Amino acid sequence: MPASNIGSVDVIDEKTDAVSQIGGFPTGEIERRGRKITVGPTAASIGDEVVYIGNRGNGTLCVVDAKTLTRGECVPVSADRTVTPDGVVYVAATREVWVTLRVKAGDNAPAKSLEVFDASDPHHLKPKTKIPLDGLAEGYAVDNQRGLFYTNIEDTGSTVAIDVRTHKIVFPRRSLLGQKRNERTEFPASAESVTISRSSSAAAGHKVARVGNNRIGQNSRLNQLCSRQPATIANCSECRI
Repeated sequence: MPASNIGSVDVIDEKTDAVSQIGGFPTGEIERRGRKITVGPTAASIGDEVVYIGNRGNGTLCVVDAKTLTRGECVPVSADRTVTPDGVVYVAATREVWVTLRVKAGDNAPAKSLEVFDASDPHHLKPKTKIPLDGLAEGYAVDNQRGLFYTNIEDTGSTVAIDVRTHKIVFPRRSLLGQKRNERTEFPASAESVTISRSSSAAAGHKVARVGNNRIGQNSRLNQLCSRQPATIANCSECRI
């Protein structure tokens, strides 16, 4: 359990309720809602016989041995350490650690992405890739069976799904929800196509792809979308939510 501003991580024995403390984590100041606060380790995720700790105090990601409770290597999330780890999660399907980000202060632009670290050697993390986003990532969920990582985009109030193996956003695609005429995109495999009547808000005979609660108008001359296969579309006459 990260104990933030006191620079430590507390470990509770589930059998005895005994508490052990892992100290030595640096603290530092960040700006939050217009005021400065002191923080240290704020996030934790269990990996392969290790625990990964995100420290906002100095912008690092640290490894703790789950058996000995010894703090090992710490790697910076950004070169200048102005970007700090917010959420930290181990993705078992790919043996990676995914990190949502926040800046210490000022412009949020540098934190509008996900940092991915290679954890194939659990005790030695290596930067692997960065996944750009349209805003700040807030919260997460991992589906290791399907190989998907979900996060919310704070700025837009939307949720994205990312393929953990390709590191590509699979839904929503930016071009799907902001489609322009004569551009091409793909509907996700779960998209459902239906014909709507003249009484609906869309033009009669148009197709509507129903993805969650979103409705995207689509030209009626397209073939019916298959229920279990992705389909390429073009010539979108109107795309609105």
